[in-house]
Amino acid sequence: MLVGVNSYNLLPIHLSDSHLIDYFANEVEHYNKEDVIPPMVYKLATSINKPVFATGNGQDWVYIKQKNEKTRVRRWIATAYAFGHYFMYAYKKWCFSENTGTLWYRTPIDTYKPICDFITENRELFNDYKPVPQIGVLYSNAACLNNHWQVRDVCRDLHYANITFKIIPAHNEYLYVASLSENSLKNIQFLVVPEPTILSGSQDTTIKKWKKQGKAVSWNSSKQITSMVDPYIKIKNSTMVWALPREIPGKPDRPLIIHLLNQDYDSKWDKMKIQKDMSLSIGKSLLKNKSIEKVTLYAPEKKPIILPVEINNNRYEVIVPELHIWGILKIE
Repeated sequence: MLVGVNSYNLLPIHLSDSHLIDYFANEVEHYNKEDVIPPMVYKLATSINKPVFATGNGQDWVYIKQKNEKTRVRRWIATAYAFGHYFMYAYKKWCFSENTGTLWYRTPIDTYKPICDFITENRELFNDYKPVPQIGVLYSNAACLNNHWQVRDVCRDLHYANITFKIIPAHNEYLYVASLSENSLKNIQFLVVPEPTILSGSQDTTIKKWKKQGKAVSWNSSKQITSMVDPYIKIKNSTMVWALPREIPGKPDRPLIIHLLNQDYDSKWDKMKIQKDMSLSIGKSLLKNKSIEKVTLYAPEKKPIILPVEINNNRYEVIVPELHIWGILKIE
């Protein structure tokens, strides 16, 4: 029997039983926090190998009910699956705030059916895929427990800079994970350290040693990090799209997948600003020096289309003609 737990926002004190469970099924604060809290929750859960079945909290659904914002919820669904997790919605969602008390958000089930059908019908683009990090970001449960949430801002800024990363958690009395070690740095170029860290003695010593060795750096800005790495993916004419590459570890014959999430949302009208003719530059290091034979773009309620590919400055160039909420590139 699988065991899950509702750990709101994966807050530090709520992680104390994470080593005993199989998954999280929890409320995650979404409304006007779409680029900060949900991505952090998904990244943190990935770092401890637990899937998240997320939904909005009671207040989130009050706002959705009052404003009838269907596009916003479609964004929530897309984000969860692009990060390798899951989203729960229903035709009758519980809503709650101190001002309204309990309400119910009812919407026809087919409101979100197209985006969910897209996921089901293209399951081969999701199943068994894992993120491809370029660097690591330290997560200190102790620091966050003391309300030092700089790690959220770091993650948000790296996403907008399209620098791929993974969370590397440091344990404390509420988070039972392995101590930081050389294995923590496996498959990344270096570790970014948000300050303050508030680490135990041995972990603090490890971080200081890594900084001296050039394996870890204190966070300053995404511009600082961009100067230290050549990003796997560069988007030349949009600053509002996140590129999230994923692969199936140990299966180099399977296609590389790149999720594209549009963050350019107009809350006044509940509409996306469609991104047009985006130029993606893909580094050969992401491809493990394999060549690209074919690129296919998948998107909800659209037929897949094959995109032309060119080589420029030893990188592959792909033009994405249009991006609404979410698209997926299959690289073969």
